[in-house]
Amino acid sequence: MKKCLRTFFAFCLLLFASSTTLAQESVCLTCHEDIAKDWRQSIHAANGISCNNCHGGDPKNLDNAMDPKMGFVGKPSEMEVPAFCGKCHVGVKENYTKSAHSINLVRGGPSCVTCHTAHKQKRAAISLISEDLCASCHSFERAEKIKNSMLMSETEITGLEKRLEALRIQGYDVRPSKKLLFATRNQFHRLTHVVDVDLILKETTGIQSEIERLKTEISGNEATEIKRKIFGAIFIIFLLIGAVIFWWYRNTILSE
Repeated sequence: MKKCLRTFFAFCLLLFASSTTLAQESVCLTCHEDIAKDWRQSIHAANGISCNNCHGGDPKNLDNAMDPKMGFVGKPSEMEVPAFCGKCHVGVKENYTKSAHSINLVRGGPSCVTCHTAHKQKRAAISLISEDLCASCHSFERAEKIKNSMLMSETEITGLEKRLEALRIQGYDVRPSKKLLFATRNQFHRLTHVVDVDLILKETTGIQSEIERLKTEISGNEATEIKRKIFGAIFIIFLLIGAVIFWWYRNTILSE
């Protein structure tokens, strides 16, 4: 009987938790379920950035959800999109405003959502520079040069992220290195928004020096880890040899 009651109460708690979660989401979901489906697949959702973080308003109260007094700004116009996204992506906005994309915005040029979509944004990556996307507005030739010039650095940054994670698992404090790599990665990805091949080539050289510095630091930690494993293995081997000698000596003495 007690087991049945525990199961019943656990089920009730799950229902309550589910209804609470739904209640927290339902203010925006009441009208925007389709948008929410896209948002759930986005990098924003993965990082806890919700509707109100961009659009303002009170996400928990239907009466205040679209109240300007609560900071609600709604859907920006195409011309307002760069400033809208630039509230968080300051460096990207600065580079974008220097670009041909920004200059041509008044004539239908691309804004942030043209390439990244409005609600289904993926993590920034060089793969976003593609012929399918870029050639929808112009030839891919220039964009391909930009992509090729950045590809090596992108590959190295991805590799460093994996190496740092491996060191973290081994018990190393990699937070300073991860912070530096994060900043380097952001600086690197902001470059794409300038769409200036010569400037990107010049800036990539500086970023590459930061990458090399990180590679040296990570390689040093990896070498230390290898030495630690070697010394550990040698210590275990000596212990085993000692155990074998002790066992042999003990048996020899006892047999006599």
